[in-house]
Amino acid sequence: MKKAVSIKNKKHISFFIIILIIISIFLNSISGVFNFSDFALAENSQASQENQTPDLITTDEIFLTQRSSYEILETIENPDIPDRTYNEYSINGQTSPLDYPKYNKYSSNNKNNDNLQGVLEESRKICNYNNTYYDTITDDKKLLLNGVEVGTFYKHDAAIDNYGGNVSDSEPRLKVKLQINPREYGNVITGLYAPAGELIKITIPENMVNKGITITVGAIHQRNHDYYYLIDQINTKNAGKYRMPQLYNQFPALTNTTTNVGNMLGGPIYISGGDEPFEVIVEGAVLYNHFIYGTTTKEQYEQTLTSTAPYFDFEAEFDYYGNLGIRSSLPLIYKDNNLTYDDLNKSGEFWSYAFSVTSAFPDSGKNTVKNILCDAYVSTGMAFAIRGSDLVIAPLSYGNYVFDYDTLINYGNWLIFHELHHLFQGTNTFWGANTWGEATNNSLNALVFSMVTDISGTRTETYRGGASSENWSWVTSGYYCLKELYRTRPETNASNNNSTMVATYSTLVHSFGADIYAKIANYSHSLNYSNENFYKAVCEVTGYNMEYFLNEEMMFGISEETLEKYRSLPLYVPVFNVYGSGQILNMYNQETKTYTPYCNRNRKTFCNSLRTNKKTRLECLFLYFK
Repeated sequence: MKKAVSIKNKKHISFFIIILIIISIFLNSISGVFNFSDFALAENSQASQENQTPDLITTDEIFLTQRSSYEILETIENPDIPDRTYNEYSINGQTSPLDYPKYNKYSSNNKNNDNLQGVLEESRKICNYNNTYYDTITDDKKLLLNGVEVGTFYKHDAAIDNYGGNVSDSEPRLKVKLQINPREYGNVITGLYAPAGELIKITIPENMVNKGITITVGAIHQRNHDYYYLIDQINTKNAGKYRMPQLYNQFPALTNTTTNVGNMLGGPIYISGGDEPFEVIVEGAVLYNHFIYGTTTKEQYEQTLTSTAPYFDFEAEFDYYGNLGIRSSLPLIYKDNNLTYDDLNKSGEFWSYAFSVTSAFPDSGKNTVKNILCDAYVSTGMAFAIRGSDLVIAPLSYGNYVFDYDTLINYGNWLIFHELHHLFQGTNTFWGANTWGEATNNSLNALVFSMVTDISGTRTETYRGGASSENWSWVTSGYYCLKELYRTRPETNASNNNSTMVATYSTLVHSFGADIYAKIANYSHSLNYSNENFYKAVCEVTGYNMEYFLNEEMMFGISEETLEKYRSLPLYVPVFNVYGSGQILNMYNQETKTYTPYCNRNRKTFCNSLRTNKKTRLECLFLYFK
């Protein structure tokens, strides 16, 4: 076990190193092997011989809440849906044929300005953009707005192969009783799918009327994406981003016990609102393949495998400071068919632990489930996060990274976590130093990758660990963080260099552990981001003088007044070695772990090397701070 290094004067550092080397040689002469608990080499320590996931934040216990459950009451008669051809739209008084985009399919007409304008307006109309086109669907499929008939509800041409598939006409339409345990923010997966153009009848108890209960049908994306969609297709002619601009239909809060809902394109059904658990009767929907960790049984999951509904939802919730969790949504054809119930269950457990770490950091949204929507249309970059909306938009190919436990535990996935952790950088005010936007989120990657994955356990004297193609694996151990810090640090303005600041934040992660780093982040968030404020937060929370590390080495440019305020504290110097156990006692005498012990793998070989090789023994004590 090690305590954070306290050195009153920098001149003592070299002397400190020499003393440690002398002690190590003396101990070796007695026993032939180091016995420092920091190196996790004690022969009688069973824990040091096994791969372990380091301890997580223990402020509260993990507990799962069953958000929804369903009971199939009966199979109802499948509706007879006449096909309707609707391929013309009036633009500026001219009638032009519309070529509706097929999901993730290329069409040359997507580059035609008139066609795009027509598609955009039509899409907003059929998906009731901002509830401005209709507010009621009658039993005979009339669309009403403020009691006035404005159109007809039908299966739209663009529904064909939407999400890459179609609900079979023979798929059983069901009457289902749902038990909903609402979230304070965000919606709940029902496990039910509305076939395109078919009425879905929703019935709620009298006491839940006017309680803000809202029904959404369709994949929930950012509403204003259709603007970017139009700009993309007209200006950049960027292929591969094609689907209808609007996919989901969100209905006004329920004001009656019985309401008709649906989507002319079809889609999964979600429920939000309500201030207490309630029962819902849904008529006319079909089951779709989904998995909710802690809720979906193996029998239920396997029952949905035969569904022809073309969508899949995965969710793992961790109730820590609210209803945090992760959801990954994607068309069913892009889900790995080899994934079993047990695979998804392991992935759900992984994400629950991952969120036990990140939940303590400033949330940029509503403290609810974060949704990774894997979509045919990503409006900017490879993937992006929308702070304040609890949403990450990613390409279709990324969905399975969320479900693939073996990949997550051995390699992680930098892009997914990078975007996800943008949602934990705060909103309105942000935490961190001047360089925070693409850096503090990556420091949370360091935290999760170190504590929840096995990446750090594969490091060697010359290898950072993890996948050979993963150049970010250095964040998983303090030793390689420091090496990366000094490798990337420029001669001037080090605190403005993004890679160097990722290494700086990650060094603090490994020095003080998850709880303390979360306290730093929240304190910094209360002050807003800046070098000066972050310096204050680190000194105040850790009780250490950060002048050497943050001001001299990282060139923070801290004012003399602030420096003087904290000079009476013990001087902090980052100290790591590649063989460390990742176990520390922080300044509050709390035991924590930040990464996997080096000796978890190839322990015997390393211990033999310690006994026989003086060079290895000296390297083991090398304090890499410069």
